[in-house]
Amino acid sequence: MIIYAININSGGGKVLLDRLLIENPFERTTAVLLDSRYTPPREFTGYTVYFKVWERLFAEVLLHKKLKTEANNESVLFFGNLPPFIKTKVKSILYLQNCYLTRQVPLPEDSLKVKFRSFVESLLLKLFYKNVDEIWVQTEWMKTITQKYCPKANIKIKPFLPLLPQAHPKATKDYKFTYVGSLSINKGLPNFLKALEDLDKSLKSKIKVSVVLNNTLEEANQSGLFTKSLLNITLDLKCRVGREELSRIYEASEFLVVTSLYESFYLPAYEAIHFGCKVIASKNVGYLSHLHDSKDFIFYSGDDLDLTKLSI
Repeated sequence: MIIYAININSGGGKVLLDRLLIENPFERTTAVLLDSRYTPPREFTGYTVYFKVWERLFAEVLLHKKLKTEANNESVLFFGNLPPFIKTKVKSILYLQNCYLTRQVPLPEDSLKVKFRSFVESLLLKLFYKNVDEIWVQTEWMKTITQKYCPKANIKIKPFLPLLPQAHPKATKDYKFTYVGSLSINKGLPNFLKALEDLDKSLKSKIKVSVVLNNTLEEANQSGLFTKSLLNITLDLKCRVGREELSRIYEASEFLVVTSLYESFYLPAYEAIHFGCKVIASKNVGYLSHLHDSKDFIFYSGDDLDLTKLSI
């Protein structure tokens, strides 16, 4: 399999791409076309070419040339949400991880730049999705909304997790609740902080809560979300932690609280369970609906999080 991933360099996409290159969960990876900002795992020894994001068209030309001269029996996985401009002569697959591109959920409102980029990429998906033989997604919910936007697509559910180290959950947890996300509007951090304020008034003993953000500390302070003082809750704010530290936080947490409205997969939920941390989420979030019967999840009705009403 040849992997085309010239716009993947960080976040959840990076950790999944690492797994693809190391363990080949679908097919053996023989070559990759990568974002110049991405550093592949040292275990990967296949053919590698790097491109700037704006060199996408040039990268695709090279891909078609390689397929024509060297790799007629290969399949191609477009791992970066966008299909090719030209259909390949071999089996091609698009791995779609961005629910915003389906236009079945509101476009992100955090910045005009992000909103415009999502709008343009959604148009590219609509125009060129027929250039792949299959679209792979991670959940049934994602399949449903993608099928609405790309009605003629052959869509398959193909989830996989990143490489996760062996778990060592703490018997006595340091944190009652943990939030993992960002300041993005979709992530619902204010909803979680409001629930903590309400819970704080009813507590008779003190607890610790961890908030892990994919933002800088300066951005967190400028958001104005952390100005309220709590009497019985100690808030431990961490920004841009590494993978090892995040694992330790999960191991030291009793519950991960999910407030994000729209996700294609929401990797933190699966990571938390692996490291011995249960998950609290609303039944209304479609991206976790396939887990309603899981013993590791506590689902509540409605959109408003009320930690005082949960039996935890």
